[in-house]
Amino acid sequence: MKIALIPFLILLLSGRVNQECLAAKDQDSFKTLNQISNRRDGEALTAGIMAGRFFVVAKDTKVTRLDGGLGWMKVKVESGKLTGRSVILSKEFVTF
Repeated sequence: MKIALIPFLILLLSGRVNQECLAAKDQDSFKTLNQISNRRDGEALTAGIMAGRFFVVAKDTKVTRLDGGLGWMKVKVESGKLTGRSVILSKEFVTF
């Protein structure tokens, strides 16, 4: 019975990014990304992207949820330039 549920659970955890957004490589980077976004600090944002701490995730990118909390989720990217990478982004950007 457990084997039959696995594809169903994967389907429930699969989604798409509903608009282009920024994601972070880990929790600390996500916290920093939010602080930079609130300050509207374009230079710090660019520096974070160049350093590999932040990523631009394209609209309609397929993702699978791995973990989550209040306002955030960790996903594995299943399509696009970031395929195979695990990133953290705001829940509002993912539709299941």
